[in-house]
Amino acid sequence: MYPAFLTNGGVLEGYEVIHVKKGNVKTAGDPQYRGESYLAGAAGSAITEYFSPNKIRVRVDAQSDGVLVLNQNYHRGWKAEKKGSREAAVPFEGMIATSVSPQIGQVIFCYLPVGFLIGCLLTLVSLFAGAFMILRTKEVKTPGRQPPGESTA
Repeated sequence: MYPAFLTNGGVLEGYEVIHVKKGNVKTAGDPQYRGESYLAGAAGSAITEYFSPNKIRVRVDAQSDGVLVLNQNYHRGWKAEKKGSREAAVPFEGMIATSVSPQIGQVIFCYLPVGFLIGCLLTLVSLFAGAFMILRTKEVKTPGRQPPGESTA
């Protein structure tokens, strides 16, 4: 199917197996699985309170400075919000992470890549340009209006 896609073609009944890179995410059956969120290098607990594809809220009870790790593959665009300040999340063994201290009670991870913002900006500019062009053509073609300098005699 992929070679057909590259040639802008199609395939009927395409049941080809596609191998996707797994990354470092662990599953519940894996002996190294430590939960969907956990502390590395610190004693304490990390409990995922809310999960969506682009926002994850974790309650943290760290006994010392350490690293909060999410069991999700890291990609640029993840931000970590702690005590009102926002910083870029960092990779930890290929997963999303941020540093924590005992004073941090909650961390909110948000995914908002720069490419999405650029796409939104381009979409808005295109919509405004399209609306402007439509309004301009309607203004020119309005019946009964005379261009300046012409008489109706």
